[in-house]
Amino acid sequence: MNVLSKTAIAGAFLLVCGAAQAANVNWGVLSAGDFRAATNNPPQGLFEDTYSFGLLGTQLDQNSAVALDLTTIFNISGGSYALFNMGGNGVIGGGDDVMVGGAWPINGTTGSTFHQVALGAGQYYFDVTGIAGGAAGGLYSIATTVLAAPVPEPEIYAMMAAGLGLMGFVARRRQQRKEQSVMVG
Repeated sequence: MNVLSKTAIAGAFLLVCGAAQAANVNWGVLSAGDFRAATNNPPQGLFEDTYSFGLLGTQLDQNSAVALDLTTIFNISGGSYALFNMGGNGVIGGGDDVMVGGAWPINGTTGSTFHQVALGAGQYYFDVTGIAGGAAGGLYSIATTVLAAPVPEPEIYAMMAAGLGLMGFVARRRQQRKEQSVMVG
């Protein structure tokens, strides 16, 4: 194989790898009140980007993603993003990852909708995929806010205690009636 052939193969490899570049962003460990956001401009073609983060305790995550659609300049088709737990090995795509909350579409027509997912302590990541088809590729933004875990109000505990008490009362009355019917019968 001559030098020209090797150079052509290396150039083709770089071209393919350049089209498959991905954003892999680590947002670190997040706690209540933390906000993270990113905007990315993937080149034309299929793309897959990840945004990872960790949580030390149970939290409520509110997230959103939106794509800009300027048909001929920026365009994303078949776009979606999903939230995954990294599983026990803590590795993105390690085989034990589990989707939490669902997969949500992003393209120029979906707008920015918010999704809330209750999460426990662990490592998580957003996986953003699609096909960038505009002359300048695609353009999207993704954001997440960690909210404090919801704490039940005292009234909820009071209602739960009253309900359990009522269930106990009903069960006791049934038992008494059953015993009375056995004595009479």
